[in-house]
Amino acid sequence: MITLRNVCKEYTVGGQKTAALKNVNLDVKKGEFVVVLGASGSGKSTLLNVAGGLDTVCQGEIKVDDHTITDLSSDGLTEFRREYLGFIFQHYHLLPNMTVYENVEVGARLNKDAKPAAHALKEVMLEDQSKKFPYQLSGGQQQRVAIARAIAKNPRILFCDEPTGALDEETGKAVLEVLQKINEQLQTTVFLITHNLGIAEMADKVIKMKSGEIVEVKNNLLKKRAKEVSWS
Repeated sequence: MITLRNVCKEYTVGGQKTAALKNVNLDVKKGEFVVVLGASGSGKSTLLNVAGGLDTVCQGEIKVDDHTITDLSSDGLTEFRREYLGFIFQHYHLLPNMTVYENVEVGARLNKDAKPAAHALKEVMLEDQSKKFPYQLSGGQQQRVAIARAIAKNPRILFCDEPTGALDEETGKAVLEVLQKINEQLQTTVFLITHNLGIAEMADKVIKMKSGEIVEVKNNLLKKRAKEVSWS
């Protein structure tokens, strides 16, 4: 599903080069729930960005299905993300002047094979909130709207960047339950980065990063339900 081979990424700030990724190799299978752990500056956000085609690499090859995304132009990457990928971030990025339904419909319009917005809202258990505006919702509900907007595109992969980072334990676990349900019922691959060690307990595959390198890859034989994970 996702293959990275010898991937390197450098940034130059003030004339100083920083290696964000160093010779990274990784395989993610279709339908896996993958959690990437690491301290700030470990490279986990950069890994998500290059695997999701939001950023380019300095060296190496990235394949998603049969697409070598490291060979695509900027326009090609935009088209690829629109057709195949969904993104969920710590900040919800909802349009404040649109209703919940309209926000989700924005995602549905990006892909010709999209789900109806009403169906996506049902998946996240918010069909009764469709006429409200974002400011009328709790943080957890807004994050679930963001998830509905992402899955309305009918993506093959959901890239999640600290999706519970701004939420309390109860609300965060409710969001994780939605992601777990989508992963299991729709067989959508989930690629999630987090500082929260407990979330790794619900993953198929746990990737630990340090200083731009993958230092450990572990497969969980016994996964926990979202509501059972430790919280930190």
